[in-house]
Amino acid sequence: MESISLRPELTVYVSAIWQTTSTRVRCGETTLVIDSVVLPEELADVASAINRGAMGDVAIAITHGDWDHVLAPTVFPDAPVHTGASTCSRLAATPEETAAALRSFDEQWYILREPFALPALTAHPLPGSWQIAEQTIELHPTPGHTADGCAYHLPWLKTLVCGDYLSSVEIPMLNASGSIEDYVATLRRLGALLGAVETVIPGHGPPVCVGRAREILAEDTIYAEALLADPADATPPPSRTNPHQLTIHAANLTQLERTRTVP
Repeated sequence: MESISLRPELTVYVSAIWQTTSTRVRCGETTLVIDSVVLPEELADVASAINRGAMGDVAIAITHGDWDHVLAPTVFPDAPVHTGASTCSRLAATPEETAAALRSFDEQWYILREPFALPALTAHPLPGSWQIAEQTIELHPTPGHTADGCAYHLPWLKTLVCGDYLSSVEIPMLNASGSIEDYVATLRRLGALLGAVETVIPGHGPPVCVGRAREILAEDTIYAEALLADPADATPPPSRTNPHQLTIHAANLTQLERTRTVP
């Protein structure tokens, strides 16, 4: 796991698995943890680092309901968990899905951890805002990668934590509930937010400056709009064409074929 300190009140932890990110934000005396790293020892290390520097309470926020982003409550069991209303609805409707996906991953890699159960969630309207101490966090809907999702804009830090978008290491990915139409709309929404930020923290990969985020946005928009117009003509962004990204591209094509043939 890599720890990236962007400023005293903002640190990003990057997992060894999929470069999944967890972001620590100090809001007055409250420490906010957005999303999670993946491996049990990484989660323990993040908890130790945060507990050493915490001035008061810890709160958790989740960008979307995929299992690799919701593990922070396992090491902060008393912390309240906040998310957008769409993610709250998704997790409430499929309470076993997250635990089953995590169990499958752990069985594949022989990882031992305690059984997972997501705690109660506090849902926030999308779009909306959330007041912590003297700071206001803006929440923006981000469906597309999945049917749910939200990005957290931290205006006082000029930072956008956007979940599984604008990644320098992963191409746009449509999960089973994803929608290419929603994905294109989310990219446009995120593009409008970039004018107010200096740093973007994606769900996978290191933080990027806004200039690099704009480059990724442009590449991802070309790709997503090609998938929307004619999937057969779509090619992955040129900066992300390793074999695994080509596998994701093939899965995107399969997902689009499946959704477009459903009567």
